Amino acid sequence: MVITTQDPFCLDIVLIDDGENMGHYGYKPFENDQAGTVIDEVFEMLHKHFNKRDFDYDEVRGAASVLLKLGKIRVYIDDKILDDAIECYEEILQDKDWMDDWSEPSFAKREIRKEYNALKKRKEDN
Repeated sequence: MVITTQDPFCLDIVLIDDGENMGHYGYKPFENDQAGTVIDEVFEMLHKHFNKRDFDYDEVRGAASVLLKLGKIRVYIDDKILDDAIECYEEILQDKDWMDDWSEPSFAKREIRKEYNALKKRKEDN
């Protein structure tokens, strides 16, 4: 039996009840509860890169990129993860010495600002 419904975010969801796979809500690899658990575990691992006391700027950027890409298949990302990533980006954008080390500081700042804005938009859309 296939039941179509809408969730509060106005996304069409297909619920599949074949008697064995109640945790499935579609036929794609990430449309099931178990895959959601795996993605949450990956998000937690990425969150470790947003440690505000001692973080590497390039690791933060890489982790944020993966977070946003995986976030496209996940309706919700924990606000704490997004908040910590945004705070790291705010520090990066304020570090003039680090920015000046780039061969093209204005280009680097523009790219990092795009990443920062993407995180903020994701937080708003969460």
